[in-house]
Amino acid sequence: MDIAGYTQKYQRIMKQLEKLVEELKQEDYNSRLSFVLSALDDDCIAGKDQHPLLFNEIILPVFIEEYKNENAKFIYFIGKYFKMIIPAKTEFLEEIKLSELYQADDLSCLVYFYGKSFMLDKNQMTLDYLFEILSRHFIISFWCDDESDLVKFPTRYYMEFVKPLEEKLKKCKELCKISGNDKWGKVLAEWEGMVAVLYKYGDYVREHAYMSFNDYLKEIGLMKKIEGKPNHYSCSITP
Repeated sequence: MDIAGYTQKYQRIMKQLEKLVEELKQEDYNSRLSFVLSALDDDCIAGKDQHPLLFNEIILPVFIEEYKNENAKFIYFIGKYFKMIIPAKTEFLEEIKLSELYQADDLSCLVYFYGKSFMLDKNQMTLDYLFEILSRHFIISFWCDDESDLVKFPTRYYMEFVKPLEEKLKKCKELCKISGNDKWGKVLAEWEGMVAVLYKYGDYVREHAYMSFNDYLKEIGLMKKIEGKPNHYSCSITP
């Protein structure tokens, strides 16, 4: 492998990128806006680590401005590319005056931005994208059995694990009701059932003795069930 050759190629690309950023900074705001929209529509911004200068100097300022303008499409993009914002999360939230999200986990921030975008333009695709992300989150939360260790600390279990899931569920139910589309009704009912079982599991351990979540499910005659296909998984707890 020609390491020196790849290094030189990388350096040339970075110099070209620096030149592009400087040229864009000389353009008016509408030109920068058009550039960012085209780049995001084409999904060619792979990640902040690959384009730190472009993201910090060009994309992030446009995100901030268009959030203030209540631009639904750009608020959707903020959710989609939020992982690129995370290193500058606090500063970003300060700029757009969202102090209520300072202590929120990253997924709660996604729920907020996708939800706000949906409320502005009622685009069902935005809701579908959000629910697909949350489906994976609910599956991971139940399948990894992380709750079995956390339940030993009741306050943390409820505040750090169960309550955040319940809050996300509540927000999704509100958005689904507003959409008038019952596409995700069955999934929301499954999530609601999961949250209810998690509350009962915490109560059982507190009142009796420690038991792993999987053993608790066996004790009460239930089991975890996962079905579907990638991006459309469904997880539930059934007899």
